[in-house]
Amino acid sequence: MMRMVVAGVVALALGGCEDDCEKFVNKTTTALEQYSHKETTHEQAVAAVDKCRVEVAKQPNAPVLRCVLAAETDGAVLDCIKAGLAAAKSVKPAAPATPVTPATP
Repeated sequence: MMRMVVAGVVALALGGCEDDCEKFVNKTTTALEQYSHKETTHEQAVAAVDKCRVEVAKQPNAPVLRCVLAAETDGAVLDCIKAGLAAAKSVKPAAPATPVTPATP
């Protein structure tokens, strides 16, 4: 029930029509609330939408975003999140560049 209130408030606060980030946050909020039994506040939802928009600007076809938007059940949304977390863990940060010291004559 809280999810529907948050979703409605987010949509109204952000202009009425849901964009991909609003849909993403609404779907993930529902799934995560059911999983964690913790409700999301309006402020948290708005912050999540804002963060999503920043990330989407960097990577418009992010696999997790597309997966969640296509998911039809809360279980499928959770699977998308788990897959995204697993993919993020498997990406190893690049080794820092080794500075080249010029040869001395």
